[in-house]
Amino acid sequence: MSALMVAFVRVHDLEAYNREYLSIAHPLIVKYGGKALAVSEKVKHIQGSLPEGKFVILEFPSMEQAEAYYYSAEHQRVTENGKKYFSADSIIAENQLHKG
Repeated sequence: MSALMVAFVRVHDLEAYNREYLSIAHPLIVKYGGKALAVSEKVKHIQGSLPEGKFVILEFPSMEQAEAYYYSAEHQRVTENGKKYFSADSIIAENQLHKG
């Protein structure tokens, strides 16, 4: 069963974020079998409480692969460095929607 990583990302320095974080994180996402399903700065809030920021959905083949990506030494290192350029709220959820 696939897993979704959903994040609201607040970028403070776009140039540095792209150079110092995204350019490294994207190949790591692919390395762990992930792919971007949605990225949008046009988010219309319709109900409840949500954090501000760019809306991002990544899909991984399984919860294990999503967690392996997130907790990998490479991702933790690039994220710690990237905190100078962005902040985020994120979750990983098992996709229980059956395809077919």
